Amino acid sequence: MLSLLAAVAVWWAGRRDPTRAPLLTTGCLLSLLALPLLAQLPKYHVELPVAPVDGTAPALSTVSWAALVWGAGFTLFALRLGADLLALARWRRRSDPVRDENITTMLTRCHEQLGLRRAVALREHPECTSPLVAGLFHPTIYLPAERDWCSDTVRMVLLHELGHVSRRDLWRSLAARIACLVHWFNPLVWWLRGRLMTQCEFACDARVIAAGADPACYATALCDVAEG
Repeated sequence: MLSLLAAVAVWWAGRRDPTRAPLLTTGCLLSLLALPLLAQLPKYHVELPVAPVDGTAPALSTVSWAALVWGAGFTLFALRLGADLLALARWRRRSDPVRDENITTMLTRCHEQLGLRRAVALREHPECTSPLVAGLFHPTIYLPAERDWCSDTVRMVLLHELGHVSRRDLWRSLAARIACLVHWFNPLVWWLRGRLMTQCEFACDARVIAAGADPACYATALCDVAEG
């Protein structure tokens, strides 16, 4: 019921203002993530009269079977998360630092434009087909090794990826992933995670535009990247 109410609230808020909806969606996912902690609160037991049941009790109750199924699903998705983290580590090892001074200088200017004080590394990868940012404690922007972008497109790409770092979207993504790990059986939680990823893109675009990027140039840059 809580996940259903959260989905309705997120859907309604996203229709009104998708740029501010990520805050609500993140709060809903964190609330669902903290829900199992309620089991640790003090409990009051009430004994109700029950009719005697003939026969012996089964070896495992329904609750025990449900716990076993949940544990199996949790283990499966936890292994998937671990595999993704290992793949990301291998991805980084196969990448190379960007040595183009024009791009590194542009990265510094984008830092200043967004008011971002946190250092962000810049690397390129031969298998990368679209720019992305990864790394919670040491964020890194990855660019395709082969790219045919003008300077304006490169600048807008850097602003967009730095916008994700500025908004702490990587931490939001991790919280959503863990929420799906705990509530793997609930399709509404997976829907909330997908909704959050989309909302973060809207909010990041708004962040870049608010920092002074030209909307027409920004839209053109997105089309250039998508075309590639």
